[in-house]
Amino acid sequence: MLVIENKHYIMKRKHWFASFILTWFFLQASAQSNAIFNEFKNAEHAKYTVISPYLTTLGKIFMGKSPDEKLAKKVKSIKILNLENSSYTIQNLIQIRINDLPKKKYSTMVEYEDVHMMVKPHKAPYKEILIYLNSNNSCTLIQITGKFKKEDLFYMVKEQMEWQKKQK
Repeated sequence: MLVIENKHYIMKRKHWFASFILTWFFLQASAQSNAIFNEFKNAEHAKYTVISPYLTTLGKIFMGKSPDEKLAKKVKSIKILNLENSSYTIQNLIQIRINDLPKKKYSTMVEYEDVHMMVKPHKAPYKEILIYLNSNNSCTLIQITGKFKKEDLFYMVKEQMEWQKKQK
């Protein structure tokens, strides 16, 4: 009886240890994109906005029957870092940091002109979307967390491209 209890204890310990390692790994991957926001949110002329899970929930309640309602229900939180009025040096540094994100953790879904969209993890459902917009008059990094399908990403890109066409 003692041998069976001992094996059960060892299995529980291994399970706890594996859970701990997986949690640590996930937090490290998230920390990389969060580190970029933390590094640049206090830069000169930077505008940093966080829409917390609480506010996104309130937004979903008041949204009504909008065409974007289906996508909005999947959003957990949003961070926006606008550096369009920051120096050229700061804008180049953030681009370097974006390009240095590990390819094992972030995969590029869309790279079109000045729009760069990366997701984490590599398979759906995607839990984090990073969108980097960089053009002559804009430098913005957006992080959207939630659970998204591939179709959701294509919808976001389509909406962004239509918005940019209206701006020109």
